[in-house]
Amino acid sequence: MFASIDPSGLYITIENNSEIDIKDLAYIVDHTVYKVKKIKKGNEAKIFIFTANFPKKQDLIFYFESNPNNKFVFLDKIQPTTPTRLWIYENDSIISHENDITIEERNHS
Repeated sequence: MFASIDPSGLYITIENNSEIDIKDLAYIVDHTVYKVKKIKKGNEAKIFIFTANFPKKQDLIFYFESNPNNKFVFLDKIQPTTPTRLWIYENDSIISHENDITIEERNHS
């Protein structure tokens, strides 16, 4: 029997703390667009970004397909995998503010 090890990279948990279901969230990594599965209000989605292929830091960009001009840029969020930095866990929240949906990094304790 083989034990499995999670691949190294960036693991992001996105909590939907808005009042609506999120159906059109996407993100861009290295000029490639990825779609996030539907996130019902009050639920969360997990995404994984394999970082071993990136030789330098990169930005992570989220946007909603219904409003692609409103981008949420997290500078240098994607960092290369190193022997001392194999797994990175982050938490972000989708929040509604006065009928506007935003994505925010959660403070880490």
